[in-house]
Amino acid sequence: MNPTLVDRCFFAVPIKDGKGPQAAGAHVDDILIAVDDEFYDQVLYPRVLKKLGVKEVHTCYNGTFTFTGCEVTQGEDFSVKIDMQKYIQEMEPIEIKKRMLKPQDPLTREDRDEVMARCGKLNWLAVRVHCLPA
Repeated sequence: MNPTLVDRCFFAVPIKDGKGPQAAGAHVDDILIAVDDEFYDQVLYPRVLKKLGVKEVHTCYNGTFTFTGCEVTQGEDFSVKIDMQKYIQEMEPIEIKKRMLKPQDPLTREDRDEVMARCGKLNWLAVRVHCLPA
């Protein structure tokens, strides 16, 4: 498997002999794998996952699952749809506290933490959406 140009943490094996493509992506400690059973059993598990100490693998042959905030849906025709609508819908607005009477009143540490958390969520969304193909 070789890293792709889109993301250095996304690896792919090109289509060969009518099989493939085989692909794997990683984010921190989350790994997303899109391979056939033969490739998984003969290559990916023994040569990569076993050496990394991976003990638990969840499979989804078709259906929907969440990976790092993205809803990934694989259809019966093996097509894949990725969206972040659920992530967006679950984002909560920042509550303005009644005690802040003037815009120039300083934020408390709790308020700053809340703002930073929301900025992190928005940044995560911006980075993911930027990378998703149209």
